[in-house]
Amino acid sequence: MSSVETITAPTQAWPWTIGSMNWLANRKREHELASTPKEPSSRPEENATPVSGTASSIKPPSPSKFLSLPPELRNEIYTALFPPSSEGSVQRIKPGYELPGLLLSCKQIHAECMGLYYSNSIFRCLDEDSAVSWLSNLPRKWLDMIEEVRYDTRWIIFMTPFIPVPGAECWLFQSLVKRLSERGFDINQLGTRIGPDGVELGDGKLKVSFYGSGGVKWTDKPGLIDTVRGA
Repeated sequence: MSSVETITAPTQAWPWTIGSMNWLANRKREHELASTPKEPSSRPEENATPVSGTASSIKPPSPSKFLSLPPELRNEIYTALFPPSSEGSVQRIKPGYELPGLLLSCKQIHAECMGLYYSNSIFRCLDEDSAVSWLSNLPRKWLDMIEEVRYDTRWIIFMTPFIPVPGAECWLFQSLVKRLSERGFDINQLGTRIGPDGVELGDGKLKVSFYGSGGVKWTDKPGLIDTVRGA
């Protein structure tokens, strides 16, 4: 009697087992869910664009405490900073000259204080280049407010080597007037009168330093320095 032999194939010989089929079915469902467009959320807070922390932290500038003071009090402060020229308010015009920092702080303070600065100060020019640049670029409205401009020829003589000392005050003044004229600046804007020789002045804002009895003096008549020295 012949026997029938039963052949049993090992499990790993079949490429698709029940477990692998289930895994494929799960992967297919995941893929279909991922490819299906999602409906927008009905909750508005989920669709809102987040506000950056930097933008939300910006605050409007606080008003200036100084500008909140009464105008009368601000004027007292300005006058204390720029007292009348009789009290020694001298501004030095030299290389690198700039307006005081207060006048550059804001437009309102600039407008309130500029007139006081120019009308109360004596301006002392310490070199020719700075004097020419400053005067030729100064707006007429401020120029008219100035009471006195001092061209310090004695300081220039002291700081300049090989300068001809005898009569140097007049020589330096003539050089200043010439350069200002070349820049289109009329010296008469300073209320001065120039004599025929281009030197003698009178009743003007522009004054020149010289040594006289008692030390350095200032005159608006540099052509008469020798006469003044002899007096």
